[in-house]
Amino acid sequence: MAQITLSLTEYLSYIGCNANSRAVVEGEEVVNAGHIILFGKTALTKTFLKVCALCLQTSALQSDPHELNGELTISNRSASIKQMYCTCKAGAGGQCKHISAFLILLTRQNLFELEDISQTQLACAWSGRKGFVHNKYKAIPVLEMPCIRSKVGLDVSSDLQKQKCIFEFFIKNLPNCAIAKHSKGRVKNLDSTVSSTKSIDLDAVGCKILNNAAQSIILMEIASVEANFISNCCATLYRSILNEDQDELFTLKQNSHEWHEARKYRITGSRCYEIYTYGGMDWEMKSKKYFCPKSFTNKYVKHGQKYEKLARECFMSKTGYDVIECGMITSPENKWLGFSPDGMVVNSEGKPVALLEIKCLFLGATMSIEECLGSSTFIINSNGKYTLKKKHQYYGQIQLGMSILNLEKCFLCLYASYDDSCVILEVENDYKFSKTMLEKIKNNYFNKMIHSICEMK
Repeated sequence: MAQITLSLTEYLSYIGCNANSRAVVEGEEVVNAGHIILFGKTALTKTFLKVCALCLQTSALQSDPHELNGELTISNRSASIKQMYCTCKAGAGGQCKHISAFLILLTRQNLFELEDISQTQLACAWSGRKGFVHNKYKAIPVLEMPCIRSKVGLDVSSDLQKQKCIFEFFIKNLPNCAIAKHSKGRVKNLDSTVSSTKSIDLDAVGCKILNNAAQSIILMEIASVEANFISNCCATLYRSILNEDQDELFTLKQNSHEWHEARKYRITGSRCYEIYTYGGMDWEMKSKKYFCPKSFTNKYVKHGQKYEKLARECFMSKTGYDVIECGMITSPENKWLGFSPDGMVVNSEGKPVALLEIKCLFLGATMSIEECLGSSTFIINSNGKYTLKKKHQYYGQIQLGMSILNLEKCFLCLYASYDDSCVILEVENDYKFSKTMLEKIKNNYFNKMIHSICEMK
């Protein structure tokens, strides 16, 4: 009987990990949980094998599963991985946990004997298994869970006053826990004294923005990249800084003293590209200039600050979209990053759907936006279609913003104050670019920059 095998060495080499890496561990957990509900081959020749699979969504088990496809090259009865793809957000890179799980299963099989699956079978497979999956993962009341049911009969104090005192004790001593915030509400008390640096309250829309940002796949992947401190003092310092509450950062007024302090030791949108592309050797000087820049302003900065509000109104008038303003958003797992959007485009339900980045062109003070674009150094005009150059700091800024905010699209609003006109470009999330940029920036930050903060402290 013919036999074709996929070795563990080939699997680990393709994933780019070792046996203890996150992708491997999570992939094995997906396999053990039985979330790969169908897998097989769609084509087989002497030189290549095409495979496919369906994998349940970990965070939405009853939703349509992710579809996985891949191509393997066959030589001397062994297979090497040519390419893999998954329909999840991280799947374009070919190394998500679902692909990892699928490849683990393939290492355990004789690939020649894989089930033949047609596209029709693949399309119908979920329909046939949907009922079973729904029943298996059906939510049940807590009291019906086996671990709780046996304890329901235990004597529980009915002293409501005592229970209330215990509850209030924990709320008082743990004011930042979830139950404390839920009991008091996340909207700031408007009757209390509010600092002049605050611009908005963290309302329901703000919560949706932060909750959406917390689910950023690429930032989860960047968090798993090991941070190698060059000295113990750096690790100690890092634990002691950048620990502000996310709710507070969200409501900071941009350009306030508190806002500048919050971004001082972080890699932010307007400055990330320079850290990504810096090719010099004097990182000590580069770091000191980055963390302690000279306070300055010029005619370009003043122009942008003066007309940003009008540009935002021009965008809203032209598109009809609702735009939310906020302070800074960071990532709890990557607190060294921060981003302050010019605006968040939200739908009718208050859910964030796109980032808004505003550029008030200085030439726009004396000419229309169309005339400005003809002289722009960062815009490409291809037969009347404008696009943003990839090798430019604005591209890096926008990609960092979409990564932190977990958004797939950014509206780049180019504004001319001369005739209150704007051109709006759509910039898509570039996963490959963002991952490469963030991995390099993280390495530079922890290996070459953070020690300068220790020396300044």
